[in-house]
Amino acid sequence: MSGEYEVMKINHRANGRTLVIGILDQKDRKVCHSHVIEIFESLNPEYFRQCIMKYAPNQALSHDKPF
Repeated sequence: MSGEYEVMKINHRANGRTLVIGILDQKDRKVCHSHVIEIFESLNPEYFRQCIMKYAPNQALSHDKPF
């Protein structure tokens, strides 16, 4: 696994937010597999905050976003 990732989106749901992260397996600069992880804020708010700060720090620290 190459360790590349991208924050795909932050969803707003009735019971809270989710962070969707895509992890990419690449070979010769081509994506051969992708894995999607969705982290629910309502299930573990502290872990969600840590993930936002790790994977989407610009969004987490932006004054325009409610993180």
